[in-house]
Amino acid sequence: MPSVDIEIKGGARNCRITVSGFLLPDSPSLTLVAFAKLDGAPKSVRLDGIVFAVQEKAGVNLWWEREEEENKLILPVESRGYFNFEGIMTLSSPEGAGGISMTTFKVDEPKSFLLILDLVKP
Repeated sequence: MPSVDIEIKGGARNCRITVSGFLLPDSPSLTLVAFAKLDGAPKSVRLDGIVFAVQEKAGVNLWWEREEEENKLILPVESRGYFNFEGIMTLSSPEGAGGISMTTFKVDEPKSFLLILDLVKP
């Protein structure tokens, strides 16, 4: 996925990851953030919210990256919208997770997208 920009901003407790660019056909999995590279190198994170806009007829799967086991699906996103998990039930990284990655689906030609993840380091 050479046409993707990832920006990570945050402090000791909160972190915002903004990912934008173009999804390409047959793109490999892309690591969005490795927890060890965040301020304080947390062993886990909590996903409080997601904002997304994906060009029509394409989508992104978000994954908890795990070394010892298969990656675990967080959720698929397509179209545009947002999830605010903080008010209902936040999504905590499972044991053994060390980052967040994404894969694509239904991408037959370059498609533009924007993805914003709000993380909290417990």
